[in-house]
Amino acid sequence: MTHFHATQRGFTLIEVLVTLVIVSIGVMGAVALQLNSLRASDAALSRTRATLLAEGIVERVRANPTAEALVIYNVGESTDPVLGSGVRSRVECTASACSASDWAKRDLWDIDQQLQREGPASTLDGLPEGRACIVVSDQRVTADVVWQGSGGGDVTLTDCGRDVISTGRRAVRIESAVVAP
Repeated sequence: MTHFHATQRGFTLIEVLVTLVIVSIGVMGAVALQLNSLRASDAALSRTRATLLAEGIVERVRANPTAEALVIYNVGESTDPVLGSGVRSRVECTASACSASDWAKRDLWDIDQQLQREGPASTLDGLPEGRACIVVSDQRVTADVVWQGSGGGDVTLTDCGRDVISTGRRAVRIESAVVAP
């Protein structure tokens, strides 16, 4: 009787399956990491947009500090229409033909448009469910910009946007002095 000495060549099925499971777990971890980084990047982009918008609001108020304009700029949560609703009327004016109150109305229309997430035919750079509230009092302006963030959490900084955004509300607040002429 002859004995055959078989030398092992290749891998067994068990070895291949164990390797496949280990590689699959590693790939799933990498995909989860990528998804978390995309989510964090989107949150950072929204916060940056909100901060720039709030800074722009404050600068517009500081650039037009007349008494009649400050009354128009003073739009809070109860103002109809709310900033960010997309239904404000456009005010046409040029530098020579606009009063201070017309400029303030034009600024509010422009802010309303910047908050929009979707336009008639395309996606815009606005914030999801973006809203803004402006409070002018005692030579101070406070601009709150809020939006629908991902995940849990809610801000207690402001009531702005609370009627539209029930959970995950994010906010940026910027305050500044306003020197009236």
